[in-house]
Amino acid sequence: MFLMLQLSRTSQGSETQIGRKGTSPWCEYIQFLSPVSLPTCWKEYEIDSLIGTSLFDATTAKLKSLNREFEQFRSVTQDLEWCQKTWWEDDDITFEDWVLADAWYRSRVLELPNQGSCMVPVLDFCNHATNANARYEMNSNGDVILLLIDIIEDGAEICIKYVFSATCVHVRCTFICAIVAYTGKITSSLMQNYNMQLW
Repeated sequence: MFLMLQLSRTSQGSETQIGRKGTSPWCEYIQFLSPVSLPTCWKEYEIDSLIGTSLFDATTAKLKSLNREFEQFRSVTQDLEWCQKTWWEDDDITFEDWVLADAWYRSRVLELPNQGSCMVPVLDFCNHATNANARYEMNSNGDVILLLIDIIEDGAEICIKYVFSATCVHVRCTFICAIVAYTGKITSSLMQNYNMQLW
């Protein structure tokens, strides 16, 4: 639901009861998330190309589950005044938005110590490497920090290792830091130039 709120705030041009378009760091973050190429985000003819595979059954089952979730989300929010105005009055939020928010979460989530599954803006733009040169942890204040494991040459990509149920996940994304947009890699010089604090 949180991602849906931020997604709707990035797509609305006028002021609403919950604020102006793009008025939070989360809205800025959402605007720079890349499209996700998970099968649930594919067009129908692309999903049909999976017929006869176990991925077809899994994808259609996931889409049915997402549709049930979306309809439940609509039923519990449609009578709330601000939700009606923000989401349902002009059908500003669609099932496709719900699928996209789910795909963003599933493709960007990290496991944080004592917190569980979380999205961590900026850190989730680091690519995966089995021989990672950085790691992340939480400090005593509960902030997520990125720590370098080795001395890294200027311009080298900073990579972390992330594992879900012993399966390594690899994602390449777009990175935004302060006012400078940068596509591709998080590098040591980029971190030094912008003194990055993750969250």
